Amino acid sequence: MQHIAFIILLSFTSTHLEKVTLEPSGNIVLSLGEKLEITCTFYSRIYALIPSWHIPKTANVSMFRQANQLADGLYIIKSIVISTSLQLGDAGKYMCHMGNNNHVDVTVFAVFAEKKNVTFEWKMKRVDLSCNLSTLDNEGSLIFNGWHYGSYPLTEGSRYTIVTMTRFAGKLVTSNLVIGSPIRNDSGFYTSEFAIVYPHTTLSYRCLVALEASPIILIPPRSIAATIGHTATLTCIVISFPKTVVTWKSDSLNLTNDAFRISYGHFGGHNNSILNINDVQESDSGMYSCFAKNEVFRHRPHRSIRIYVKSEATLSRSLCFILSPPFSGFLLFSRFL
Repeated sequence: MQHIAFIILLSFTSTHLEKVTLEPSGNIVLSLGEKLEITCTFYSRIYALIPSWHIPKTANVSMFRQANQLADGLYIIKSIVISTSLQLGDAGKYMCHMGNNNHVDVTVFAVFAEKKNVTFEWKMKRVDLSCNLSTLDNEGSLIFNGWHYGSYPLTEGSRYTIVTMTRFAGKLVTSNLVIGSPIRNDSGFYTSEFAIVYPHTTLSYRCLVALEASPIILIPPRSIAATIGHTATLTCIVISFPKTVVTWKSDSLNLTNDAFRISYGHFGGHNNSILNINDVQESDSGMYSCFAKNEVFRHRPHRSIRIYVKSEATLSRSLCFILSPPFSGFLLFSRFL
């Protein structure tokens, strides 16, 4: 999989009396195919004020304007530039201005990234994730700064091996992360971090590589008992990456969050789901199933739980048998009426 990443460097020059802001602020990284959105915001008492842009000749972007009035009579005027799918021609300087001395500009630098995502498989011996990064100009040079899983830095050890190679005077860096004896809970985004050093500035790039895992539902209890008039709660615990959507069915009927006496909830993360059936009725007895599906894997596993509904006034009858030697103690038999 190949990506082109764009690093945005912001600079501001403004002598206008009204406030001017630009978003994004600071340095950001975007990959080929991602959405680029730059918003230039003016605060003015003139509604008809229209900011204009100077953009690279090769850029393929769209522009639109928004205006809203504040309570004190000021207008918030936004001019927005969007590229829904970044291309190499989008690199260059973007200038939002209003008059000769009131402008904000953005410079886009390009680097080339090649990423290797991996899909988790049962009983894998190892996982190899990689990110190859190269500059597309003669000025910038690359420095590898390490791998992270979420916010946690990864170091060489019993499970992780990191191999890095730098070539062409820092113009190309290959970084590999090897995970030994992976488990499904290892799935997620891993980040290979780089510094890009230019003569007058140092930028950063975070290369996201995914270890994907198809949804698996941990085995719930096969049945639960619910009392008429109370709330029955079913839980569905799912491990997967990317994010999984969990849906519930009763027999063949889809259960929606806004249905009468039905509500959804989440716990311990986005994948896990709770189904609440409020004010349980006798007709709620039956089989309930949770289905898990994410955007990568078409297979949709499911697990089923049966609900047995009983009245709060149900009596429990017990028979007690005293055991004679050589046995000791008693046996207790119970059943619901």
